[in-house]
Amino acid sequence: MIFGADYLIFIVYFLILLFAVFGNSRDKKAFILSMLGLGMALILTQIIRIFVHEERPFVTLQIIPLISINPWITFSFFSLGGVNLSSFPSVHTIIISVITFSYIYFKSKLSSFLIFSLVWIAFARIYVGVHYPLDILGGILVGAFSVFLTLQLRKLLHI
Repeated sequence: MIFGADYLIFIVYFLILLFAVFGNSRDKKAFILSMLGLGMALILTQIIRIFVHEERPFVTLQIIPLISINPWITFSFFSLGGVNLSSFPSVHTIIISVITFSYIYFKSKLSSFLIFSLVWIAFARIYVGVHYPLDILGGILVGAFSVFLTLQLRKLLHI
């Protein structure tokens, strides 16, 4: 579970970069969609965090999480105004969801592996004590909605 919660996402990053360079046109389009979707997710996450702040389970429940939280690595991209240790929505889940839904949309060969990774990461983040189930659900919904909005924007701009 520690591997899934902390390290699996780096394997996903490596694979999508590898497929973006050496893959077919679907993989390259999926990579571009996922990068644009992550930008949209950044905006949505900032809006959500204006209104919602939820302490992490290990703070609220006074438990020791199985992994350490490194605010600089984990949250710097999704916290423009400084470090934000808010539990909702799960940033790891947002990232893997955007990537997964982008590759599913383009019917990439990586889709099955990414679905497996999404489920593993989502469950692992709860298991190790750094997220609540609602944080994970919120992350999946923000990820899916980010990809949807990005596709709608693409259609609107005729690109």
